Amino acid sequence: MHIRITRQLKMVFSFALLIILLLVVLELVNWAPSIIETESLRKYKTIELVKRKLHIERIYIPAYLPEDLNLKWPPAEIYAQKKPFVMVIMHFQQRDSKELGLIVHQVDARANYRPESKIKLSQIKKESKVLIKDRAGILVTATCEDDTPCNQVSWREGNFILTVIGKDSQRDLIRIARSMVPDS
Repeated sequence: MHIRITRQLKMVFSFALLIILLLVVLELVNWAPSIIETESLRKYKTIELVKRKLHIERIYIPAYLPEDLNLKWPPAEIYAQKKPFVMVIMHFQQRDSKELGLIVHQVDARANYRPESKIKLSQIKKESKVLIKDRAGILVTATCEDDTPCNQVSWREGNFILTVIGKDSQRDLIRIARSMVPDS
């Protein structure tokens, strides 16, 4: 009788160990794609690294950042992906603080997706049509979540929807956006 109980305990222990081992293997299998998959959304150190790793032909970056906006170059954070669609997000910080002052989103127009922004528009005051060079765009005048004025401009550039969001004047934001459009 004592031997039977010992044998049953060994079987229960072996079964529990097998279940734990199976759970560990399943966790590893679930985790492996994030290591192998280099084309999903990740943080990158430089724009050049994004181009090299993801083979994205064109990344639209501002050629003009007004000096009085006090923004750091290069972007403080760069996130990018190639699958399931191409998307690049750049965050520019203020020079004198860690606060974000400008965000640029570049998203495949066919994706019909708009990333959530770290500069959040809380109260939209006005939307108007603008020209970004010869491209039709939408300018949104708003208040950010922290009750500061902020603006957003979006337009289509080739196969992408570009969006620039900033805590600066409409005029500066449009100038920044225009600096991203290549000369024809």
